[in-house]
Amino acid sequence: MCANVRVFLKTLSLPLIFIISKEIINIEFTLNYKIYLIGYYKKMDQYTSVFDIAKTNEVLKLRIKQLETELEQSNKTNKELKEKINIITNAHAVKVLEYFSDCSNIRKTAWAFGFEVDELYQLIPEWDGCNDGLQSADDYDECKIEVLGRRIYDEEKTHEFTKEEVEVEREQKMRTPDQDTVNKIIEAYNKATYLSLYDLADKYDLSINNLFRLLKENNIIEKETDAKGYGDFYRDYLGSGHIWNGMSNELKLIEDFYNNVSSN
Repeated sequence: MCANVRVFLKTLSLPLIFIISKEIINIEFTLNYKIYLIGYYKKMDQYTSVFDIAKTNEVLKLRIKQLETELEQSNKTNKELKEKINIITNAHAVKVLEYFSDCSNIRKTAWAFGFEVDELYQLIPEWDGCNDGLQSADDYDECKIEVLGRRIYDEEKTHEFTKEEVEVEREQKMRTPDQDTVNKIIEAYNKATYLSLYDLADKYDLSINNLFRLLKENNIIEKETDAKGYGDFYRDYLGSGHIWNGMSNELKLIEDFYNNVSSN
């Protein structure tokens, strides 16, 4: 982007985005309505009574032609408005990226410009053209876990180690602790108010499916979804875009533990 254009874009105000967005919503609603009318009139044309068919056909054909002309014009206007939004969004992107470059913090930048963390996490590399800036942020790991979930984060972390190191780590996290440690885990679980299931597993160096397995084998839970804070855990595991339905769709982590053990 040349210097003159960058300076011009930075003078545009963000609220214009919302005004134009509203305009697009109105146009798209009108478009859908007109498309519906075209279909309706064509259907009417098909089933019109034979006694009025000549007169009705002329009226309907005229109306269909008028609607199709309006639809074509609306599509053109909609395209122009979207192009304007892209220009303003790019201008806003310059300001966001400059702020982010100064503070190197995803969450702080999101707060400053009214973004959700997961939204900005996706936008920064898109605007930046690469992942370098995002990955250099102070809170990159924290935000990555929040957005993508611990499952993906933990899987990707294994790529940083050798096969032997991964196997040693797996055996450690999949172990059955001594009874004294198991008792401490259960006590911590029962007393926990703010301690998440992942916090508990990390504290005792356990894989998350192993923690669920231990809770079940010690009769603390009957099934996976009985665990305290399961809804929050479900989001932590899969990422911010996932919500547990409160009844079913469990992750089958206990089964996964036994399958992993039997296959090794």
